[in-house]
Amino acid sequence: MRRTGLDRVYFTSGGSEAVEAALKMARQFFVEIGEPDRSVFIARRQSYHGNTLGALAVGGNEWRRASFRDIMAESRHVSPCYAYLEKLEGESDDAFGTRLAEELDAEIQAAGPERVIGFVTETVVGATSGGVEPVAGYFQKIREVCDRYGVLLILDEIMCGLGRIGTLYAFEQDGVVPDIVTVAKGLVAGYQPIGAVLMAEKIFRAFYDGSGFFQHGHTFIGHATACAAGLVV
Repeated sequence: MRRTGLDRVYFTSGGSEAVEAALKMARQFFVEIGEPDRSVFIARRQSYHGNTLGALAVGGNEWRRASFRDIMAESRHVSPCYAYLEKLEGESDDAFGTRLAEELDAEIQAAGPERVIGFVTETVVGATSGGVEPVAGYFQKIREVCDRYGVLLILDEIMCGLGRIGTLYAFEQDGVVPDIVTVAKGLVAGYQPIGAVLMAEKIFRAFYDGSGFFQHGHTFIGHATACAAGLVV
């Protein structure tokens, strides 16, 4: 496995909690570095990231969102990388990926680049479409757009990570490294409730050198028994 640099870990009690923690972590990161105007997330339509309010807000499954839309934080959505339905006639994979990256770029500009926290997406789609992988080069193009505007790339690998598609992290197969990645299901093979958020050093350092504290927590995060089960698995 390639070294990812995602060496700092925050343990939670499940996948939805991991996504919720990742969103709050991303927001606080910008507060810590003096960019408090960043308050908007961009994600993809027909995505699913969990059932907490923050996770539903970035999720794109309208059926799940409907009852709670009025109390959700602001988020915006772009097209999924679903080649079977979204590619134009005669469009190559490379052109398709470029078009989606340009759509993200336009959405960031529409929201105001100084207001966007991060782009949240599943590396390989799970619950809403069923095993939909990105076209080659898509995530490299997305990474370039995020870097252009200082937007964090947040990958949800709760379903697809930890060896489920042949490498420890699914993003390894796309040649990118996110700023934050969430994992859960494969971490303990269902033996204990657990999830985790892995972050780039720059995010940890912003907290460490800033307020010194991530303003978040639940009663059973970092539970010793769950972590021990994860270590064995």
